[in-house]
Amino acid sequence: MTTTIDKLLIKTERIERELAEVRQALEELRLEPTIQFVDKEKLRPLTAKAFEEMGVLVAACGVKAEDNIFSQGIIEMREE
Repeated sequence: MTTTIDKLLIKTERIERELAEVRQALEELRLEPTIQFVDKEKLRPLTAKAFEEMGVLVAACGVKAEDNIFSQGIIEMREE
């Protein structure tokens, strides 16, 4: 029975330490500003890479940019 109590005490101490870490992290989040501005210069290469990867995916699906398939659909919807 003593070993069970000892094990439970050890687990309880571990849980209390983890809970203290979570509380600390929550307090740090509370101190952060709610509005954050984006550095456009840092964002540009990321968006360029994302658009490049999307283009590769679209091409991999067999869509050809020169067909203007998306534009044609929009034009057709406008004409209706």
